[in-house]
Amino acid sequence: MQKTQEQIILGIIPARWGSKRVPHKNIKLFKGKPLIYYTINAAHKSKCLDELFVSTDSEEIAKISIRYGAKVINRPSQYAQDHSPSIDVVRHALLYEKADIVVLLQPTSPLRTAEDIDAAINLFLKEKPESLISVSKNGPNGAIYISTPENLKKYNSFYMTRMCGYFMPRKRSLDIDLISDFQNVQKHTNHRRGRR
Repeated sequence: MQKTQEQIILGIIPARWGSKRVPHKNIKLFKGKPLIYYTINAAHKSKCLDELFVSTDSEEIAKISIRYGAKVINRPSQYAQDHSPSIDVVRHALLYEKADIVVLLQPTSPLRTAEDIDAAINLFLKEKPESLISVSKNGPNGAIYISTPENLKKYNSFYMTRMCGYFMPRKRSLDIDLISDFQNVQKHTNHRRGRR
């Protein structure tokens, strides 16, 4: 099922400056480009997203995001703490941007593709759950979250009563949270190139 022309599907990338485990993780270089580049690039290639915004509290991240073609929402510091939930970031963004469907794309999933984004959105449109969360063999992988503003307001979470899972293979589900994760993803992508 395809979206209607009237529907606005909004992509939001949350990218704060602070990170205790990996300083400035969201713009740390990975394969020669800032980590956030890969999510912005995949989102731009998506055929389903109508708008794309990076929500950040950092001028540096904002500049880099704009350089790669994303629009920016300036995030207040109270929504950029270690304990700040992603749902608060989304609800803050929705104060400024209109949307019928919201797609949250975390920059720590650099191997997620535009095809993943579009397949997840189309599954959401077809199945009509309250929310969709991307999963791998081990459970939620943190790459894609989808819902509507109405349901996000109702549940204050992407975890809802009627949920749908979009399955992603392990090789595209790698999540970067530690320095070792950067090394593992780099090793994995190098291995894939070596098999061609």
